[in-house]
Amino acid sequence: MRLRPLSALLLAGALCVPVLPGTAVAAPQVDLPGVPGLPGMPGLPGPDETGTPDEQALAALQVVETLVDPATSPAEAQQTLAQAGEADLTGALRDLALSMDALSPDDRAEAAAYLARPTDRRGDGYLDYEGDAVRRICTDDLCVHYVVGGASGNNVPAKDASGGAGGAGNGVPDYVDFALSTLQDVHDTYAGAGYRTPLPDGAKGGDARTDVYLGDVGSMGFYGYCTSDDDVPDDARDVPAYCVLDNDYRTGQFPTNLPTENLQVTAAHEYFHAVQYAYDAGEDGWLIEATATWAEDELFDSVDDNVQYLADSPLSHPRQSMDRDEDLAVYGDWIFFRHLTERHPAAVGGLPVLVRTIWERAGAAAGDRDEYSTQAVEQVLRRQHDVSLSESFARFADANLRPGRAYAEGRAQSYPKTPLWKRTTLTGSKRSVGAQRVYLDHLSSASQRFTPGAGLGGGWRLRLSLDLPSPTRGSAAVVTVVPTSGTPSTRVLRLDRAGDAVTRVGFSSARTSYVEVTLVNGSARYRNCSNGGTSTWPCGGRPVDDGLRFTLTGRAVPAG
Repeated sequence: MRLRPLSALLLAGALCVPVLPGTAVAAPQVDLPGVPGLPGMPGLPGPDETGTPDEQALAALQVVETLVDPATSPAEAQQTLAQAGEADLTGALRDLALSMDALSPDDRAEAAAYLARPTDRRGDGYLDYEGDAVRRICTDDLCVHYVVGGASGNNVPAKDASGGAGGAGNGVPDYVDFALSTLQDVHDTYAGAGYRTPLPDGAKGGDARTDVYLGDVGSMGFYGYCTSDDDVPDDARDVPAYCVLDNDYRTGQFPTNLPTENLQVTAAHEYFHAVQYAYDAGEDGWLIEATATWAEDELFDSVDDNVQYLADSPLSHPRQSMDRDEDLAVYGDWIFFRHLTERHPAAVGGLPVLVRTIWERAGAAAGDRDEYSTQAVEQVLRRQHDVSLSESFARFADANLRPGRAYAEGRAQSYPKTPLWKRTTLTGSKRSVGAQRVYLDHLSSASQRFTPGAGLGGGWRLRLSLDLPSPTRGSAAVVTVVPTSGTPSTRVLRLDRAGDAVTRVGFSSARTSYVEVTLVNGSARYRNCSNGGTSTWPCGGRPVDDGLRFTLTGRAVPAG
């Protein structure tokens, strides 16, 4: 599911809050119902706690209840998701589908109604056609359902001028023709790149083809969502899916990009969820959303809607663990997969192979390996590219200091630079500032810049001493020398078994602009890993290597 950042919602006028140019607006504080599983609710688990199965299921149900309530504003929806440790409506619906067997019969019936399709006589609790006449148009692979002239507020624009493939005035609104052709192109691209196609859903929606419904989901701040109304078995979590897209993407609700562009990237994103569900509907949420956001940009590169999420990405927040399944950061994580696929660009059908092979290892269908997210990433990197996740993450963290140079679109799209942890200027009279310490959680980083100042214009070098946790705990370090002219040089340092290293690099102010040292906790180890639990971390577990101490000392010394 693609959720608009709150800033976009405010600018769209979705909230009755005046916004002046250049004014930062905080999300309004709201009172939420007592939802089991939310932080601050006494006696019940928070998002990092597992709780009992019935508590987990009831929490998932009540989160969805809040999200689909017409009285819930976009700001309240975002706050509910954040408090519940959910990233989006797709994740909330997915968790409800995975846990609903633990509900009481009455609650299970309510959950089934939320997961039902808009055309189901029970309604889906969020998008409901409310008895309007529903039309359907199909290709060999998928069907689009829509309403024209109904009373539910879900009508698509009625204009029928282009006629799509059927010629002018073919009886199908142009918006629907465009949606269908876009979705078919998306389907063909993923299939041509070797991905599994969405699973058939029997007679649901009319027949076994994948169904997409058009309705006014923009009124609640969503671009679209994808879910399953199938029973999700414990032993094989590959299931059919249906998706929902907005009925018009009108600019009053979606102030950025053209309506056709928003439809394109949302179709690519949501349909990728349907593809993912053919592998594992229960996979870790950060991998689900990050790779779907990566995929939308691969298919519709000129739209660049995903750039908005870089404000909540490792580029902007390097000391935040990348793999937490929470808030808009899961969308911003797409930049990690962009880094990997630009570094390992081998492609099939126009799409880099690396992401597909990760999903092949993560698959939970019969005969699949059923590896969790970071485990699958680690295995693909090691087996196919002879590099560890910690080293890859270290190179990623270093590249983010210079995104304009490191990414193909970094300069053109003004990717944000990773903020530095420290800036240090050494001079002839102040050659060292002593040991610098930082504490890092897993899959996070901190970078210090050393700049040669007055009195270091001759033959000087920078002596770096690192005292890090053992590499077995994911430690890594990268040094980049940025010259006064020419190309920066980057080196991943070799740490000893204890995590220590000493190195020297050029530090003459005549030739060196600055030196950047990036310290990395690249651990992806978790305890209590259930591969399907409900914590916000991969595999439902808890990180093993958080809060580790990293120490760095830099001293200017004469060359020689």
